Amino acid sequence: MLKHSFKSLIATGMVAALLVASGCTLADRLERYIDGTPSAVPDELLTVWEVWTVLSEDYASRDQINQSELSRGAIQGMLEALGDTDPDFLTPDQYRLDDPDLGAVWQVWAIIVQEYGGVDSLDTELLSQAAVEGMLSALGNRYMSYLTPAAYSLQTDDYSLAFEGIGAHVNMIEGRLTIISSIADTPAERAGLSAGDVILEVDDESLEGLGLAEAVLKVRGPEGTPVQLLVLHPEQELPEIVTVVRGLIEQPSVVWEVLPEGTAYLWIRSFVQETGDELEDVLREITTQEIQGLILDLRRNLGGLLDTTVDAASQFLDEGLVLYQVDGHGDRTDSPVRGDGIALEIPMVVLIDGATASGAEVLAGALRDHQRATLIGSQSFGKGSVNILRKLSNGSAIDLTYALWYTPNGELIEGAGLTPDVVVPMDIRVPLGSAFDVQLFMARDLLQAQIAVPAS
Repeated sequence: MLKHSFKSLIATGMVAALLVASGCTLADRLERYIDGTPSAVPDELLTVWEVWTVLSEDYASRDQINQSELSRGAIQGMLEALGDTDPDFLTPDQYRLDDPDLGAVWQVWAIIVQEYGGVDSLDTELLSQAAVEGMLSALGNRYMSYLTPAAYSLQTDDYSLAFEGIGAHVNMIEGRLTIISSIADTPAERAGLSAGDVILEVDDESLEGLGLAEAVLKVRGPEGTPVQLLVLHPEQELPEIVTVVRGLIEQPSVVWEVLPEGTAYLWIRSFVQETGDELEDVLREITTQEIQGLILDLRRNLGGLLDTTVDAASQFLDEGLVLYQVDGHGDRTDSPVRGDGIALEIPMVVLIDGATASGAEVLAGALRDHQRATLIGSQSFGKGSVNILRKLSNGSAIDLTYALWYTPNGELIEGAGLTPDVVVPMDIRVPLGSAFDVQLFMARDLLQAQIAVPAS
């Protein structure tokens, strides 16, 4: 809430100026102030206020929020949307970035409205969205994004094995939508897209500044519809246009095979609804054979459902924590092992890389902390936060980071990722399981050594 009384605001003339600029009545402002929204907030920017309130109350790192930076981000966003990043009509003495409750944003809005001849001369929806995106950008959180009402209505990802799209695993790397791998026999693979390719534009629309969720939504779409991608291949200097016809993508989340030395190779691609049942079936099959050890591959696994991740960890651990999470209020929630695991004693090693993220990092960290497995490969991605879609009153939403994940021993995953016990660098474009998969070869060697000299 604003720290000034409503009467004192009127006395300073701030409220009166803002009321005239935004075209709202004093009665409207009074009613809103009583309902809990500062009277200075114009109707056109109520979504901005709503996002600020959500961040203040529920953001995982809310104690680190710099309000001045958020105000600066919102103002910069609006000015960029207007195409006027250095306006003559806006001078620093007209607002203070440290005014409480984003006061500077409402003041700058009033000046913009006056300069442009009234609200009717402005695309208020665009400016409100730009302000929200500017605020989120100022947080420096690469996993948070704003979804327009249209984008939110298309958010149909239910973490199922089947979805409509091009068939590529992607992630944001250095702010760019990057393909981690193409799924076999899918439109992406047939179009020549592979690991390391960067998608710059979708249907002539730039992805710059978008979060992962919104960028993915632009690529995905109904089966049979074409999408035009501007793609930069790693080995090329200039991007090229690639047209892909979307399809229905179906794939198992768990694949496995028996290696010649009598060990099993098991790759968990993602943690979706069906992963728990798939993993249990595979492990039961493994226990019926003379398998001496297990290589669990979590490379290029971007995570998924937390419950499924805990179920997976519980197949290999008999007790203790899988992880714990801490929200923005400092409240801790533990996720313990659920028991009745099938593979509690089989010797195992775990493969991770720079595209091992989120739930995959949780599983790897739990197995390492419980001294159940050696981690082999390269530094993991460092996505250790819990995101939820928080719907806003106008039908839009923000992908909100509301808690952070910690391994059982208290290591924060977010930002840094996990350092493998045995570091084996490898280009992410190398196909997994190929003759150039040096990480897998190292895992096989170490597992054989572990089997030969079992732990006492």
